[in-house]
Amino acid sequence: MQKIEQTILENLWNKKSNASHLKNHMHQPIAPHCLLHSSPFTKTGYLKRKNVGQRPPYFTTCLFFAALVFLACCNPAETKKETIKVAGEGKIRVKPNLVILTLNVSFTQPRMVDAVRMTQGTVDSVVSILEHYGSKENDIKTSSISANKDYNYDGRRPVFTGYQASQSIDFVLNDIEKFTELTGKLLETKINSISGIQFGHSKSDSLFREADLLAYDDALKSANKLCSRANVQLGKLVYMSNTVGTNGDEETFSSGEQINTYSKAYGGRGFKISPEVLEFKRKVISEYEIAN
Repeated sequence: MQKIEQTILENLWNKKSNASHLKNHMHQPIAPHCLLHSSPFTKTGYLKRKNVGQRPPYFTTCLFFAALVFLACCNPAETKKETIKVAGEGKIRVKPNLVILTLNVSFTQPRMVDAVRMTQGTVDSVVSILEHYGSKENDIKTSSISANKDYNYDGRRPVFTGYQASQSIDFVLNDIEKFTELTGKLLETKINSISGIQFGHSKSDSLFREADLLAYDDALKSANKLCSRANVQLGKLVYMSNTVGTNGDEETFSSGEQINTYSKAYGGRGFKISPEVLEFKRKVISEYEIAN
């Protein structure tokens, strides 16, 4: 009986102590610049506080996007201006002042050493002549050389005829007036043929640039005439490009002819020529704004 009464008294004392402890915490003063957390007590029994002046992290982001929307509404998109696109062509016709030749030397002999020796001897003679009409470093170039077995076909099977050695030389004659004189001297040698005869001009780059300017002027004239007819004013240039003419971007004209001499030293006078006039073409495409 005494134990029961003692237990009841202890329980009442504990409840009183807990209530007093809770009351002391509830009356604890809170600084005016602080806010209570959603839960008044943490696991350790202390208050968790938060600064009043601190803004939520999403507040700045929302403000930034609102400013962007405002600026977009205040600056309407610019209207695209109307344009006119025209094409012009420039053309320059001149007589050629140089000629490019390909000289072929070839011999077939029972022994390879003899074919090579005869070919090289003729090549040396040809180069010696060419050096009087041009620069060895800039105008004379060996384009091909070969040595192999040579065959003839009798309709049923190939027949071995010996060993063939051949060599080709490209030469630029910068003074076309000396073509007859040069070919006369070459015919005295044992060359096999003169092929790839091409006529050109030493100032082809400058002529193409001049054709570009003519093409631009032609395009500008077309644009002005069209705007005048449409009663509008031509604005500034916004786009321009140049392309090759209708005949391509060729700097030379090839005759397509070949002079065969069959390794015979004919001698006599050289060939007279009357080459076709060269035409340098360019095309320009221009685009202009229409002012009104």
